[in-house]
Amino acid sequence: MKNLLLASLFTLITTLACSQNRNIIKTAENIYQCGLFTGIFRYEKMSHGDDTDDSNWCMAACIKMALDYDGLVVTQEQIFSLGSGGGRPATAPMDLIVEINKVTPAAWSTRPSHIFTETANVNEDAIFDELSNNRPVLVSFRETNNMIKTNVITAMSYSIKFNDKGEQIGITPLKVTLRDPSPSAASIKTVTWTDLINSTTTLYTINVSYK
Repeated sequence: MKNLLLASLFTLITTLACSQNRNIIKTAENIYQCGLFTGIFRYEKMSHGDDTDDSNWCMAACIKMALDYDGLVVTQEQIFSLGSGGGRPATAPMDLIVEINKVTPAAWSTRPSHIFTETANVNEDAIFDELSNNRPVLVSFRETNNMIKTNVITAMSYSIKFNDKGEQIGITPLKVTLRDPSPSAASIKTVTWTDLINSTTTLYTINVSYK
């Protein structure tokens, strides 16, 4: 009976939390989805490059989608030009994540702003934290041809894990929604959590703060 009461109490708390956070919705019994539900996400394809050999433009397109959602008006070309010597990034596309941390061009916003980026391992907690706070998450995949491909995660479905006492002990991720800028890719797709962790390498979070 005590466990049942605890579980019922947690269900009530979870329901209240969902009603207060518009980025979390309940889709079925003990199934929830967190995502970018409170703003307009502007999807785009890569401006240059193709599916086979341009990891850098793929990353630039994903950074642009994330910055656009955070209110910064920026082009893929502006992001791409942050590479070495103002041209093509000299090494890996992940360098662009580092570079946008260093600059805050006034042309990107009508208000003073600061871009803060971090890298993380692919895990459900990091994705949940970002999406529930209305921030897109970038994720990189290493393809068979050794190309680094980047997508944007805009939603994650999950269930809640309980212990024997009916207490919440975490979440079990089920599926994620991806936005792929590659020219031949579908604009939106859903993959299982297992498929995601079996093929991904790194998460990148981007947070824009305004003064």
